[in-house]
Amino acid sequence: MKQFLKTLRNAGVLIKVVEGELKLTAPKGALTPELLQELKARKAELMAYLAEQDSQAGFNAIAPVGAQASYALSPSQYRLWVLSQLEDALVAYNMPAAKRLTGPLDVASFEKALHAVVARHEILRTVFRKDEQLDDVRQFVLAPEASGFALTYTDLSNDANAEATARAYVEAEAIRPFDLSAGPLFRAALLRLGPDELVFFFNMHHIISDGWSMKVLTNELLRFYQQFRQGPAPAAEPLRIQYKDFAAWQRTELAGQGLQNHRAYWLEQMQGELPVLELQHEKARPAVKTYNGEMVQFRLSPQVQAGLKKLNETYGGTAFMGIMAALNTLFYRYTGQEDIVLGSPIAGREHADLENQIGFYINTLALRTQFSGAGSFAQLYEQVKTNLLGAYKHQLYPFDQLVDDLGVKRDISRSPLFDVMVVMQNTDLNFDAKEEAGQTVSDLRIATWKLGGRLVSKYDMTLAFTEGAQGIDVSIQYNTDLFSPAYIQRFFDHFAQLLAHIVRAPELPLHAFEYLSQEEIHRQTIRYNANHLPTPEQATLHQLFAQRAATLLPERAVVYEDRALTYQQLDELSNQLAGYLIDQYQLKPNDRVGIKLERNEWYVVAVLATLKAGGAFVPIDLAYPEERISYMQRNSELTVLLNDTELADFREQQNNYSTLAPAPVATSQDLAYVIYTSGSTGEPKGVMIEHRAIVNTVLSEIDSLEMQPGIRGMQFMSSSFDVSVWEMFTILLAGGELHIASDALKKDAAAYTQYLNDHRIDIAAMPPVYLQLLDIDQLHHLRQLVTGGEETNRKLIQAFNQQGDYINAYGPTEASVVATTHIIKKGTYDGAAKIPIGKPLSNMQLYVLDQRGNLLPEGLVGQLYIGGPGLSRGYLNRPDLTAERFIASPFEPGALLYDTGDLARWTPEGTLVFAGRKDDQVKIRGHRVELREIENALLASPDVREAVVLARDMADHTKELVAYFVSEQAAPGPQLKAHLAQRLPAYMVPAYFVQLERLPLTSNGKINKLTLPAPTAEHAAGKTEYVAPANEIEETLVHIWKELLGKDQISTSANFFDLGGNSIKIIKLNQLINAAFAKNYKIATLFNVVTIKDQAAFISQDTMPDTDAGLAEQIEESVQSLDESLALFNS
Repeated sequence: MKQFLKTLRNAGVLIKVVEGELKLTAPKGALTPELLQELKARKAELMAYLAEQDSQAGFNAIAPVGAQASYALSPSQYRLWVLSQLEDALVAYNMPAAKRLTGPLDVASFEKALHAVVARHEILRTVFRKDEQLDDVRQFVLAPEASGFALTYTDLSNDANAEATARAYVEAEAIRPFDLSAGPLFRAALLRLGPDELVFFFNMHHIISDGWSMKVLTNELLRFYQQFRQGPAPAAEPLRIQYKDFAAWQRTELAGQGLQNHRAYWLEQMQGELPVLELQHEKARPAVKTYNGEMVQFRLSPQVQAGLKKLNETYGGTAFMGIMAALNTLFYRYTGQEDIVLGSPIAGREHADLENQIGFYINTLALRTQFSGAGSFAQLYEQVKTNLLGAYKHQLYPFDQLVDDLGVKRDISRSPLFDVMVVMQNTDLNFDAKEEAGQTVSDLRIATWKLGGRLVSKYDMTLAFTEGAQGIDVSIQYNTDLFSPAYIQRFFDHFAQLLAHIVRAPELPLHAFEYLSQEEIHRQTIRYNANHLPTPEQATLHQLFAQRAATLLPERAVVYEDRALTYQQLDELSNQLAGYLIDQYQLKPNDRVGIKLERNEWYVVAVLATLKAGGAFVPIDLAYPEERISYMQRNSELTVLLNDTELADFREQQNNYSTLAPAPVATSQDLAYVIYTSGSTGEPKGVMIEHRAIVNTVLSEIDSLEMQPGIRGMQFMSSSFDVSVWEMFTILLAGGELHIASDALKKDAAAYTQYLNDHRIDIAAMPPVYLQLLDIDQLHHLRQLVTGGEETNRKLIQAFNQQGDYINAYGPTEASVVATTHIIKKGTYDGAAKIPIGKPLSNMQLYVLDQRGNLLPEGLVGQLYIGGPGLSRGYLNRPDLTAERFIASPFEPGALLYDTGDLARWTPEGTLVFAGRKDDQVKIRGHRVELREIENALLASPDVREAVVLARDMADHTKELVAYFVSEQAAPGPQLKAHLAQRLPAYMVPAYFVQLERLPLTSNGKINKLTLPAPTAEHAAGKTEYVAPANEIEETLVHIWKELLGKDQISTSANFFDLGGNSIKIIKLNQLINAAFAKNYKIATLFNVVTIKDQAAFISQDTMPDTDAGLAEQIEESVQSLDESLALFNS
């Protein structure tokens, strides 16, 4: 488009949009038939492009303000000033650049030219100080001679390593902080490398400059240099206005009616709950925003560029519109979000008076797009086009003012409104692009001297696009505390792949575009699931048991308290009971037999007998309420209920039945058992498991855990919990010795530990919460510990791993107990890393899919689906629910996948990491929160032994996070809140902390969340009702707050910002607290500790978290320079 406009300009054709129509003015003969035809073909594109450019009409004139001692800041300057107060050494907003000068340089003329630029632009000699009389920060314009500006000249021509010395100097200067109150905020240096080779380096603080300003400064410097070479003084018209005049004009416009229509537009765009782009990171987001960054360069192919151009012509848009629509599509595919806000900078020089000004004029547009993933890309393109045109029309309204108008809740872990910035580089403005090949001024050749080192990243990610002859160049600047280079590489690859598909078929729905590579698809569908284990296709559990028992007749099979059965006894007893069931009830395959017995050796006999008789067993826990038991018996349509009465009848007739196995009737396709799990409707649902499914699980586990005959294992779990089936049959089919823990034994953790040791138990499965009760160091013989269902305390796993293997097992009941395992071999776990759920069990397939059933990239959290022979037949008498949860597999014709309702992600090694349940992910103030992450942060406190976090609906219809914890210490909310505030963003810190003696458990050993008590006001970490000061420190703080906020009464539980505190007041509060208590706390601390009670607790313990110092240290380590190619669009 730029080339076409240049062609028109060269032909003398002037073009503009008037009242929605394209108007042309051209000399006679200029509009050739070919040019006219192209104009007609590109009319819509031209109009969109021109609308995208700056409009200079419709503004009041900017008048110079009268001379004053100080002047108001613009809203953008004010924001940067506040950020600069977080730490004096903060260099995230330095704007360094360097040029290589080749040829004869007149140093004196060059220095005069620099001073002329400084004299011409007041902003280059402006400082920012607190005006005590006005009680506000103001800008002070210094006289040229008082500005402190001087060109530093260093001759390195005699230095053998001149280039390296110069680079070291420049990189050190690039990160030297500015003193906003003293100045100068513009520094320059000239380094001579040789007779005709120099480096010109300059650095400005962003508060006085932007990328456009750097171009203006460079152009004026070179123009003045030429004039000084030719005469004594440059002929430059004085500027009609200065930046201080613009700041005053902008504030006047904001206070009056001039910008009200713009304000109304943006408030309408941002109405309702504001979305937060939940772009998943490989690392946890720091509690305080960091700026450590890197930048990488990519290129979209000429073919994709051509396709994008054609698409833009078709829909009458611009390259930026097409790119923004494609990015929204990719972010939708990554996150599932259909409401996205992205940022984009705009020059902010729409007023005619500002084109040749130096100053912080750049504005930021928060571009919100709401769409449907079922809609086509063409529809999204039109939506983006409409949004962009509206945003350009209303671009004058300052972004910082919009943030204030919206009352966005402060979150110092991220930027307000958006975290991803998108830039369409204008090559006409990017002087670096023209200087790469060098330009010549007065025999002086000037080229960009690239700064080395690492970058800062003001946002999570900044994507900059530049159209060129060989394609579209893409630079991605990213926060290294969130993303790895590999993640960014994958992100670009996905964007390029997606865009290539989009330009070929824009009419497709957004969810239909493929963006993964064939290699990624192969990894997830084939390689990660390449786990074949040959198993006997027609085998049943009882047949495999009989085969194993025949080789181990005299060996002990089952032990309960002081009783035991050998394999021969167990086999013969179960044969007799099977004969009884066949004789008395004529059992057929798939008939259900309820087993309502105490968990002892006779329970095992009953299970095997049911299977041998051809039936399917239905465990009924004696501890269940009668109502639930009655429902299970009715729903399962039992043929017989094996209870104590029925068992007594059999034992009276036992000798009437043969000890030989009855003729087999059940096959591998018949039911082995039906087990009931809780249902969302309030009624339990019966999960039907066939022999082939559970056989696959058991044989796979025996293989992967290397279980050998003679192994001793515990049966801990309740019979109503499917893990009890796993415990029973892995041990028996491996030829081991099954020890059944009585209820009394399980209730005495010390006695249970002693039993494990006395009986030399090799393997045991336990609920994670039960481990909290055990003395891990006393488990002397246990070689393998298995947990699952919930994440286990890492410290406990690390302790056990010193003596044995830890197995993290995962699997829903619908996948026959276990679908994945992760084995940590003895002595290999350091306690730091999150423990994965591992790799798929043999012959099973697992997939991580988006909400539309498409594969997601490795590393992204999606919905977990399971396929393979271990799948359940479905739900008994619930064909509707079966059809809902068991869907057709898109990867294998005729196969099914089970929707687990769980969330997970793949690692690059093909291991799955559990990420919670879909219904455990909650929205708190627009943020998607994973409760498990908060629980892990709580458990990192040495005072917390157990923890669970819920999102509870409160009486005022808000949703708040509530932390329940068990601690040996009295651990009040403020201390735990402070502990979390140092690790998590503010929105993830619970509002309530409830300390319990123990967490309530279900019969299956899981935390019973339904019985957790509702929080009261006493549990609030920051209560809103009036609370009087309780000590001298709180009284002093109340006095400070009253004076600062102008309040008559302040509760020690009140939030500083809720009472009218703002950024400048918290800076003053920090000064007053430091003075009153002789401390040296940093500003960022107070953003996390915002109640008097919390502040007093920290002051009394002298543990105020010095988060800001850490931030500054991280920045200083990571920021060695800034690349000038993106400085043009800093915002």
